[in-house]
Amino acid sequence: MQKRGGQVLYSAADIVDVFECEHLTSRDLINLDTALLSTVDNDEVKLKETKGHAHEDRFVVRLKTQHRTLKSTRWAEDCRQCI
Repeated sequence: MQKRGGQVLYSAADIVDVFECEHLTSRDLINLDTALLSTVDNDEVKLKETKGHAHEDRFVVRLKTQHRTLKSTRWAEDCRQCI
């Protein structure tokens, strides 16, 4: 979840998190305006992030293959730079 130009952008994980844990979603929303303490990156976090990005990239390729009219916005690459 991130804020761009005053608009909140949600990832697929954010949508799933709403159903899993309302508290997590509340904290994420608060964190958009007021930075909360975060955990230090470790090897496990980096591995999960790398695998998550690879999964998202494969999914976009699959969508582009199935839906030839799909337009790419390079949003995923831009989003990664904001994190």
